[in-house]
Amino acid sequence: FRDLLYQIVTQKPLAAADYDFLGESELLALEGERGFLCAAKSRGAQLEQIDWDWPEESLLREAGELIGETRIQELLSSTSDPDLNRFFE
Repeated sequence: FRDLLYQIVTQKPLAAADYDFLGESELLALEGERGFLCAAKSRGAQLEQIDWDWPEESLLREAGELIGETRIQELLSSTSDPDLNRFFE
């Protein structure tokens, strides 16, 4: 189940922009930091190709409630991954 959830979040099997969030909340609830980083990396990769109007806000809000805003700041300041950096900018 977890592997399938990771696949859904990273591969975005539904093309409609309305479904870009699919599986992210569930992965965050199930995996915590690891799930958040996976979803954030996936969103960051998408940002390289399209211009979004900040739909990341819901993911950050949810992660902040679950993981804590301080921990999220620590995660973003310690990454060298280009997709994560793009998401966090």
